[in-house]
Amino acid sequence: ICGCTAHGHQAVRDAIREHKLLSVGQVFKFLEWRTPNGCASCRPAVNYYLISTWPHDAKDDPQSRLINERSHANIQKDGTYSVIPRMWGGTTTPKELAAIASVGAVVARNLFNAGFDGPIMPVHPKERAIEGVLTYHSVEALPVTPDLAVICTPPDTVPALLAQLGARGTKAAVVITAGFGELGEHGLDLQRQLLEAAKPHTLRVLGPNCLGLSIPGRGVNASFVHVTPLRGDVALVAQSGAVVTAVVDWATSRGIGFSHLISLGNGVDVDFGDLIDYLAADPGVRAILLYIEAVRHTRKFMSAARAAARQKPVVVI
Repeated sequence: ICGCTAHGHQAVRDAIREHKLLSVGQVFKFLEWRTPNGCASCRPAVNYYLISTWPHDAKDDPQSRLINERSHANIQKDGTYSVIPRMWGGTTTPKELAAIASVGAVVARNLFNAGFDGPIMPVHPKERAIEGVLTYHSVEALPVTPDLAVICTPPDTVPALLAQLGARGTKAAVVITAGFGELGEHGLDLQRQLLEAAKPHTLRVLGPNCLGLSIPGRGVNASFVHVTPLRGDVALVAQSGAVVTAVVDWATSRGIGFSHLISLGNGVDVDFGDLIDYLAADPGVRAILLYIEAVRHTRKFMSAARAAARQKPVVVI
């Protein structure tokens, strides 16, 4: 039995409630699953049930932190769990993009010239057009709900924008804006507001203070990398935007491409564990390369890395 099956879900719920289990390890041991650490799907699902059943004890127990409470888990409305993170509504690529306000010239150029075949809807309160595309003056004015929003507005405006996007049903946002936890108490307070705005809507946030993300094979370049990455099958995830930029410069001159380029920035919501699970499930990714300066949720990271390494190489620098 595995936790990502329907029977597994019911077994988890019953075991937690009836036997007062408080950690992911206790659940796996009690149920004696054949996969001792669970698969990429059932690990976060088990922790979701722990947190929802014991919102205080389980959340505060270090053994239950395979997935942080702010990660919202990937539980669908029907109670099932999706192995693909809800970043694009259960698919591996977003279908609609929104670029919100004061995007820099490089970000705008990358968004509109990467070959994305879906609608890209720029939002700006003052500009009439960006890259020759007419803008919308607010999130509410967008004709369709974007799967992914790219936010480059002043930090004080970001929490309200996330709340508006979440209310509309947007699944993920890339917050390129800096000026959060890296700048002291006011920034930390804004960072908390950012999470509080996103959490009720299960809106996943990459960043803030990040370079963005690029998926060259799908025509997605929501970043300010100044060189267009080539297509490939190696995914690069780094906390440092400068490292991503340097690697892209080096790789492009040598004809090396990437399936994904992702900068975590402050990593307040989406972290290495989430992205490893996401990339492990993508058949277009042959290998995962991580540049890590620090790991906040170590058990979650190690569990995700072990599961991914059974399918493809995971290299950590």
